[in-house]
Amino acid sequence: MILDLQYLPDSVRFVGSYEISPDIRSHNLSIDVATGFAYIEESNGWLILDLADPENPIDVGIISAPGHDIMVRNDTAYVAEGWGSIFSIWDVTSKAHPQELVSIASPSNGYLHNIWPTEDGNYVLTTEETDNRTVKIWDISDLNNVNLVAEYLAPNDLAHNVHIEGDYAFISHYTSGVVVLDIHDPTDPVEVAIYDTYAQNDNSVFAGCWGVYPHTSNNMVFTSNIEGYLNIFQFNDIDIDVDAETALPGVFVLHQNYPNPFNPVTTLRYDLPENSLVNIIIYDLLGRQVKSLINQTQDAGFKSVIWDATNDYSKPVSAGVYLYKIQAGEFVQTRKMVLLK
Repeated sequence: MILDLQYLPDSVRFVGSYEISPDIRSHNLSIDVATGFAYIEESNGWLILDLADPENPIDVGIISAPGHDIMVRNDTAYVAEGWGSIFSIWDVTSKAHPQELVSIASPSNGYLHNIWPTEDGNYVLTTEETDNRTVKIWDISDLNNVNLVAEYLAPNDLAHNVHIEGDYAFISHYTSGVVVLDIHDPTDPVEVAIYDTYAQNDNSVFAGCWGVYPHTSNNMVFTSNIEGYLNIFQFNDIDIDVDAETALPGVFVLHQNYPNPFNPVTTLRYDLPENSLVNIIIYDLLGRQVKSLINQTQDAGFKSVIWDATNDYSKPVSAGVYLYKIQAGEFVQTRKMVLLK
């Protein structure tokens, strides 16, 4: 549908519809505001429409890539290709002849659901709308050498969409709610805010926060729940320009391990805002202790510990899902991780 918004907030005028085909359910579109073209999903890829006259869009080309979501900025198209577990990047300077620049397969074989580039274009974040598949950060500064550099997953293990505004990534994370990651350093994302819009549980189900929109001029963030209601938040930028030697975290946090999945070594990061007696223990899904990593009093600060699943065991640790739990004073948190073999 084409809507005329110039009379807001008083009214919206319905202009008309652009019909691709009566048999096509078009899931997503992206408008490259810098160039004035729209990119709309259709059966053979992504239809390119010239919006020079917005009320009469003109079909000028197609990106021949399967997909679920697309984001286009400055004639570069980022495509999440769904069950192919692939994302691709395209040069669409020529609308009649788009050129694929790179195609990257995710190692986790999830449903590659959406993709969003950082503002400098050196990284992209992807989500895979599949249980226990992480939000991934990829270094695309050299398209001949694209690398996975970081991952994140909230407690419900099921992310939906990610949007980037400034140096922050906003994730609609289903039953875990809306999550904000600080990506000033994309190789080390830090969870700085989370609001659970679905208090019933943190199960890996399609419920709760389904959409997030942080692209506003007044720091307002809009989120929608599948259950049919809208939440409006205000997110204020966090001052991180401090001396790293003396900086202390503001709250207790147990971060998602990285890499995850892993084989056989992974790093567990955690934040201590005060001196604490810290216990970090690995469990299997039956609740049996596998490894005690930390059991000591530690000073406040940003901490990490490595788990090498091949060392210090009388018998090999099998592949599968494991839990890691921290107790620091009265703070307790548990996360999941996946060991591959």
